[in-house]
Amino acid sequence: MGPAPEHLMNLTVKDLILPNGSDWNRALIKQILPHEEATILSIKPRKSGAPDKMVWLGTSSGVYTTKSGYLKAMEDGNVQTQTPTAIGIDWNNNVWKLQVPPKIKLFLWKIFQGALPVGDRLASRNILVDTVCKSYSNVESINHLFLHCDVAYKVWNLAPFSTCIDSRGLIDLTTAWKGLYKLVCLPPSGIASGPLAPWILWSLWLARNNRIFNNKESTPEKIITKAVTAAQEWLREQTPEPSDSDAAWRSDSQRAGLGWTVIENELNSDYMAHCLYVPSPLVAEALALREAMAHCRAQGILQLHCQMDSQQLVKTLISKSPNPEIYGVVSDILLLASSFLSISYEWFPRSKNKVADALAKQALYNVCLVSPNLDNGV
Repeated sequence: MGPAPEHLMNLTVKDLILPNGSDWNRALIKQILPHEEATILSIKPRKSGAPDKMVWLGTSSGVYTTKSGYLKAMEDGNVQTQTPTAIGIDWNNNVWKLQVPPKIKLFLWKIFQGALPVGDRLASRNILVDTVCKSYSNVESINHLFLHCDVAYKVWNLAPFSTCIDSRGLIDLTTAWKGLYKLVCLPPSGIASGPLAPWILWSLWLARNNRIFNNKESTPEKIITKAVTAAQEWLREQTPEPSDSDAAWRSDSQRAGLGWTVIENELNSDYMAHCLYVPSPLVAEALALREAMAHCRAQGILQLHCQMDSQQLVKTLISKSPNPEIYGVVSDILLLASSFLSISYEWFPRSKNKVADALAKQALYNVCLVSPNLDNGV
């Protein structure tokens, strides 16, 4: 790219925004930063006079945490550590993104970091303990406890997977993990949307501790039953957060369809619009609400009850603490809200919000079908 020309040396973000502050100056962006146009336009600036806000880019909330600071320092310092990542653990996909509770994720992290206090790990730290497995006359290691012990072998055999697992044929848990957590359970098990393998490791660990500290034995049948039951109960309590209601979004084109319906004096009026350069479903939801509120205000409606199926957006509006991604749009919404005599926000199940959802999808379909190369929008 080279050095900036002299007349652009002191350019700031505000210089790329139109004088009225309503939107980006696309002509100027095309002239001086054409390669960054799409990225800049995907940031939705406020239309009102919301104040600037300092945010920490290391977290989605924009709030600094010690953990995020540590990770950033490690990243910038290019610090190399001896971890199991070097032999195949993809921490993000193989551990942190698994559909299991945080305690199980931390437990997996300890396993693959070699931080679980099994016999051989305690002995390596000069802690005087009996290192022999209580169920099998071998040194208790992570691989032995979870794969090669007679109890573990029987538990894996009893697991309701669609394919049989011979855990004794697996040399190392770390290298075998990518295959284990992807194992699919048979339909009657009731575990279709999440992995069972992490729960098996957790149940084996609980059984081991119960045997050592409480002198209580657990049969392989009881261990696998507890693993399956715990997985079923946790998955059953998870309610997926809706991502669109009055907004429909396409990731490939970053376009969004916006739809809203207004009920006034028992009469329904339906509206839709579209928007380009929308980076996420949450931004689309916020844009749709802003358009709907602005429309109602222009129509002279002074009392408003907003229903949407994005729990995250509702929580943000109630707490008035938007994350950086929607800071500008939510600032506009809150300013608009102050012009109503009364306003409230309510989460609405998607199943009860079908009209607005259909309008949004129709708006998205129309803009993609009629103008596939459209270069302007809301």
